Amino acid sequence: MINIWPSINLDRLSKTTASRSPEDALDLYQSYQAFSHVHMIDIQGIEREKPQATDKIFQLITRSQLPVVVGGGIRSIEAIEQYLKSGVDAIAIGNKGLSDLLWLKQITNRYPNKIYLVLNANVNEILQNEWKQKSRLTVSDIIHKVKDFKLKGIIYKDLSKDGKLLGPNIEMNKEIVGLTNLPIIAAGGIRNIEDIKLLEAVGVKACIVDRACETASFFEALPKKEVN
Repeated sequence: MINIWPSINLDRLSKTTASRSPEDALDLYQSYQAFSHVHMIDIQGIEREKPQATDKIFQLITRSQLPVVVGGGIRSIEAIEQYLKSGVDAIAIGNKGLSDLLWLKQITNRYPNKIYLVLNANVNEILQNEWKQKSRLTVSDIIHKVKDFKLKGIIYKDLSKDGKLLGPNIEMNKEIVGLTNLPIIAAGGIRNIEDIKLLEAVGVKACIVDRACETASFFEALPKKEVN
């Protein structure tokens, strides 16, 4: 099965936006074999365009047995270096990278295979600035522009599906996979293992699971790690 990244979304109080504490969520996720990474998002960092929950994220990194991918308001080399030095496996860059492709190319050259480009989109239309502003760019446009960048992969999040537990956009993910050799990580709408298998069938390399991790049924099909 493809890699599964459960998500921990941290709000302004450095608490998870879900019902579990960040620590409880992390402990739960790393007790399952299917999870390969943990995806941590600094929600207020997105709003303020600067990391806000770094102290909590650093604490979680030291607790995590899984590689951590961090995103949210990361717009400077200093922030990238701070996270990488703390032990983060990779950085997820969204708005700043899309609005300044020269900067994105520079940081991917400086940190090859450490940067994921996040494409927040309404199907094929890129949205920016907390997902409220249309950018006049399409997913296809951006993938063509970054095809030679030293990215670790592309995170495609279909906001028309996000948070609704209605299933991911299989056709769009299939189209994106066909546009690039970069690994595609799907997000938005994933409900269950069946959705994940459909994404795997079209060539997606990993998926980010958010709302589904709040449902007990999602975990029923996942094997737990053996305890020695």
